[in-house]
Amino acid sequence: MKYKLLLLLTSAALGLFSSAALITWMQSPGDASFMKIFVYTMGSTAFFYLFFMIDAFNKLTEFLKKPLYLSASFFFSLLFLISLMGEPDHILTRPWYLAVPIFLSVFAVLFVFSATLIYSVIHYKKEVLPLNSPKLKIFLYAVPCCLVWLVYWASFFPGNMSPDSFNHWNQITSQEFSNWHPVVYTWLMIALHSIWASPAVMGLFQILLLASIIGYGVHTLGKAGIKRWILWTLVGLYALAPMNGIFPVTLWKDVIYNAALLLFTIIMANIVLSRGTWITKYSHMLLLFVTALAIALFRNNGFPIVLIMLVLLLIAYRPYFRQLLGAGAAVIGVYIIITVPLFQALDVKSANATESLSMPIQQIARTISEDGNLSAEQSEYLSSILPLELWEENYDPYITDDIKFHEEYNSDIILNDFSGFLKTWASVVLNNPIIALEAYAKQTSLAWQINEPEDGYTSEYSIGITDNEEGLEPAPLLTGMNERLTEWLDYSRGEFIEIFWRPAAFTLLILLFSFSSSAHNGWKAWLVAMPVLLNTGTILAGLPAQDFRYLFGNALVLFFIITFSFVHFSGKKDPV
Repeated sequence: MKYKLLLLLTSAALGLFSSAALITWMQSPGDASFMKIFVYTMGSTAFFYLFFMIDAFNKLTEFLKKPLYLSASFFFSLLFLISLMGEPDHILTRPWYLAVPIFLSVFAVLFVFSATLIYSVIHYKKEVLPLNSPKLKIFLYAVPCCLVWLVYWASFFPGNMSPDSFNHWNQITSQEFSNWHPVVYTWLMIALHSIWASPAVMGLFQILLLASIIGYGVHTLGKAGIKRWILWTLVGLYALAPMNGIFPVTLWKDVIYNAALLLFTIIMANIVLSRGTWITKYSHMLLLFVTALAIALFRNNGFPIVLIMLVLLLIAYRPYFRQLLGAGAAVIGVYIIITVPLFQALDVKSANATESLSMPIQQIARTISEDGNLSAEQSEYLSSILPLELWEENYDPYITDDIKFHEEYNSDIILNDFSGFLKTWASVVLNNPIIALEAYAKQTSLAWQINEPEDGYTSEYSIGITDNEEGLEPAPLLTGMNERLTEWLDYSRGEFIEIFWRPAAFTLLILLFSFSSSAHNGWKAWLVAMPVLLNTGTILAGLPAQDFRYLFGNALVLFFIITFSFVHFSGKKDPV
């Protein structure tokens, strides 16, 4: 008893010290709320208590003698350190005798944290055996999510609709289709609208779809041998996570796209667990086809992800080359049929090509606003697109809207000579590499920074219905719950934005657990996380704004990846 009490007191002291150092690294301690300090301290205390209880110190000492694990622990610690850091002035203005100990303390804590997680996965000794699990359990696992999210549905009836939502909704009546936002989501709206002429039908569909996919994912983990109490804990986490409650009742194509990313992740897990034999069933190939096609059609960055995944599958599972090639050809063929002859037949207007130029626009705008090095020729060309003073006046480091939607912004100059614009942008970047890098870092902040910049923002979710000509207004069926859930959502982003609403944390943990899984299962374990990692890569290449919805899939996939990483399957023939 005395020993456990001593461990608890030591853990509490280390927890308080660690949370204080971490919060000081992220922000001024005076700006942190009592609740944040309390949660961080309790979390750190629990971590250190478990650390000591399993004698992790001695185990890690041996574990880290291997260069790969030492390097990985150092690498992930450094990534977390950079991602959590507050504004540079917040750290650099402190005296060195305070700044250095804070840096070393935070790095030490993150190193122990990273090394412990990696060790826990790699040295998980519990034999996980495949189980026969009836498919009925898919629906049982989906029920809690449906029940919780239906409360959101009733509370925010008939659904949350932003201007992007009405870009789709207005096309239902106008029948003038545009692929600025993927038109396939509009067509889905039209189909469901024919059943019930209310936005609420989309919310119901999205709830059932996402809950079913989560049920399938938990069922997959159950068949791989994960214990029942862990599976139901996973279901609870999925059901109660705030982003999972509000997103299915919001009319965004991102909900279905990210649900498809989660389903693709689960499919990859089944393929990897079965060492490829999962592919041999016709029903499985049909599921792979539909999922890949959904990813390709429901977000404009989805098609490259599908192509890369098909190539990776062909490389990893050459014995099933014929089946995979057939599925890939079918996806590409149907995608081309929909986006070329069908789009032409329905007179679907193409998305403006300049929509993909968020990063070049931001780097040019920052160069102008920072009085960077521009030649007379470059200045004249950029002025023809938008007067230089307006580039500077409307530059926001985290969003391009004020520039690309400015009334004087002449995108035709770019469209008429696209290569000329790219050459000008490349030369501006080469002449101003530091400014260009700063612009890139700020514009992609959502994807790599856990700690929200002081001059930045995060668009977490949308509540209510934007002003519209359709006469649609919020009409909550559960008024009291509407207020409580709104308060809960506001609280989650006010107090714990870096935990719930900054997807960089999810990305880093996905990388860490995927590495750990590959260390004991082989490189193919990485295939499970590749769909969401490739999506993150496309976002890093052209993030237009700091909207959580672009990386909602990272939050969905994280719980699955963490649990999957503890499954040892490399030596088993056909576990699923």
